[in-house]
Amino acid sequence: MMLCAMILLYSCTRDDEHLPRQIEEHKISEMDKQRIMDFIKNRKAKTDELGKTAIDTILQTVNWDSYKIVEVDRGNHVTILELNPAVTEKLWLLVYSRENRSIYTDAKLATVAGSDPSNPDPKTVLCAFHQNKMQLFTGTITYYKVTRELVHEKSYRKGVHQYTRRINGKQKESSQTNGVSSRLVCTNWYLVTYHRDGTETWEFLYTQCVQDCAMTRSLSFSNGSSALQTRCEAMDGGGTALDQQSRMFNDYIQMQLNPVSVTAGTTMSGSDPISGTITWTVVEAAIAGWKVEAITHYSYTHETLFDINQMRLVRKYTMLKYVTTGSHFVGSNILIESTWTPTSVFDQILNNYSADAYGKSKVGGVLRHRLKKPLPGNWGNLDHTASVSGNELQFYPK
Repeated sequence: MMLCAMILLYSCTRDDEHLPRQIEEHKISEMDKQRIMDFIKNRKAKTDELGKTAIDTILQTVNWDSYKIVEVDRGNHVTILELNPAVTEKLWLLVYSRENRSIYTDAKLATVAGSDPSNPDPKTVLCAFHQNKMQLFTGTITYYKVTRELVHEKSYRKGVHQYTRRINGKQKESSQTNGVSSRLVCTNWYLVTYHRDGTETWEFLYTQCVQDCAMTRSLSFSNGSSALQTRCEAMDGGGTALDQQSRMFNDYIQMQLNPVSVTAGTTMSGSDPISGTITWTVVEAAIAGWKVEAITHYSYTHETLFDINQMRLVRKYTMLKYVTTGSHFVGSNILIESTWTPTSVFDQILNNYSADAYGKSKVGGVLRHRLKKPLPGNWGNLDHTASVSGNELQFYPK
């Protein structure tokens, strides 16, 4: 009974003729396929090179055999098409139309994320979203323009809308006059979350500055005629929005390696064997606050002997265990996703059974930073991967 109820809740078919329904077709017709492609291609005329690349990727990866067509209301439809996976997240192309699909009006990309085992497949979730039938779904649906700029993200818990998240800007400007009145217009961008209870959370992302002309000036000629001329001078401190974003990203990925030396904190009064764990830094950010940490376990015994040659007491250490068991990334950023993949671990015990016994470790891996979501202005694919040899840890028993 419960299974039947779930199927009904998520069905894209409505029996009531006044409600949205799904149109079942064996295959999208070649005519509709061509019209959709032409509609999306026309978007290339209104975007930059990065946007054109994003649109070309859509046209190259769309799966015309995996689709659903949903009637949102009378005569208005959305066609849901799957994009073949070329990235880590599954993307869906949504093409909106009216007058029984004779006129295409909009196109978006979407992702569906949710770990609840009761969730249906993403295509069914998108179908249910356009029919306002979100019962049982727990997760988020994120929409982008076809140029991969974020539109908004909606979160649900058991079908109940929790919040909507989008990027909003607050503009500020500083003016400068140099023959021509011009201005440097700066916008502070925020990730804004609109909660169910009406509250808002604003998280600062970055500042974007572009130069604009505030006005033109009148030029008089000897023959009595006049003309209007617009001229904007280059202004220090400006730069394009892409420059601003690239600098932020490049600052974030800068890293440094500092050798690590650790002396055990246990005193000679400790009972053998002495065991513990060291959490140490493999690599860390030079400017931002992230780091990669490793965990090394140790165990050793100690004894105090009288050295007749030196005529003094000496301490000797026997290291029983010294092993690094793992490493992981520590830190978070609203804009940037970072992943650490360990590739090598080197542990060594040196000068064992002596006063100079110590352990040495080195961890290597691959560190990747990339934008989580495209931002206003079409920043492109900021993605950086680096092989890291890592710091060297030296551990001295005590």
